[in-house]
Amino acid sequence: FIGEFQRVVADEARRNKVDGVICGHIHHAVMEDIDGIRYINTGDWVESCTAIAETMDGTFELITWMQAEENPENIEQEEQIALPPFSMRAA
Repeated sequence: FIGEFQRVVADEARRNKVDGVICGHIHHAVMEDIDGIRYINTGDWVESCTAIAETMDGTFELITWMQAEENPENIEQEEQIALPPFSMRAA
């Protein structure tokens, strides 16, 4: 189900000529490139305790609460990617 959802979202982003999508709700945090479309899913704050944050330089970071709680001075980031600005349109 999740892989199919990601593919459909990436296909829709491509059809709408945007560089990427940010979504959530399916409780599976991930940042990846799907055939040239940047796909970011925030995960959730209840079960997996994840969030996405954008730094001042435009880098998106996947944050896991337990990592922040265990080592607040030096959060080990699961993944970090720099993204150029992309168009966002409400569906």
